[in-house]
Amino acid sequence: MPSTTKSVIRWLQLKRYQYEVTFPLYMLTPVERFVLSKYITFSLLLLLLLLLLFLLFLFSLSNPEPCIAKPALSPCYSADLQLQDQTLEKQSDADVVPGADGMGGDV
Repeated sequence: MPSTTKSVIRWLQLKRYQYEVTFPLYMLTPVERFVLSKYITFSLLLLLLLLLLFLLFLFSLSNPEPCIAKPALSPCYSADLQLQDQTLEKQSDADVVPGADGMGGDV
């Protein structure tokens, strides 16, 4: 193996050893150590995922255009709904004509 690979492996082994000695993992059984390590890894990955989603959400608020995908809570979707409501209101106002109901009212 090249010396770079050996040095990386040695560094990883050192970090693993420091991790086990810093936290009281050396007192646990191998199964307990495995479960605890997986729990910590899962928690850190979940936090990282939440951080990425939060940053994407902040970016989408600061730059709402273009709206390619329109999820229900996006600013683009709500703007489209407001535009549709305004268009429907204008159409319904234009459609209302006095006496056009066929009832023979005042024209």
